[in-house]
Amino acid sequence: MTTLQQDKDGNSLLKDGRVVYLKLASEKRRREVGRIISGSDTIIMERKQEHLLRKANAYGFNYEALKLAKAVKFILLHTPTVMYKFPISFALENGSFLWFKSEGFEKQIFLTLSQLEKWKTTQSVL
Repeated sequence: MTTLQQDKDGNSLLKDGRVVYLKLASEKRRREVGRIISGSDTIIMERKQEHLLRKANAYGFNYEALKLAKAVKFILLHTPTVMYKFPISFALENGSFLWFKSEGFEKQIFLTLSQLEKWKTTQSVL
C-alpha cells in the first residue's frame, strides 16, 4: 500500500495496486475511491442510489483524489441505472461544493445528473 498524500489532520489517500482508497483519521476502515482500469487513463467509480445527494440531485467525488489524478484523465461512473464517462477536468471545472467540510480530504465536489447527462455511455467496464 502506497500513501499518495496525507493532510494535516492525518487523513490519507492510499493506493494498493489499481485501487485508490481514502482513509480518514477519525475512522478505522478505509473507503474505496475507485479502481484504475489496467492499461488505461480511466478510473471506475461506483455509486449506489443512496449516494445520490437528493437535495441537489448530484453525485459527489473526493476533490483531493481528483486533483491528485496524474495518469488518470477520465472517470467511468457506474450508477444503478446508467454509466457516465467524463473527463476529470470537467468535474473540477464544473462541479460545486455542497454542504460538507470545505477542506482536507473530506472536501467533495458534486456534479448534478443534468450536468452528467451528456456523458452517458455504454462502455463496458472490462
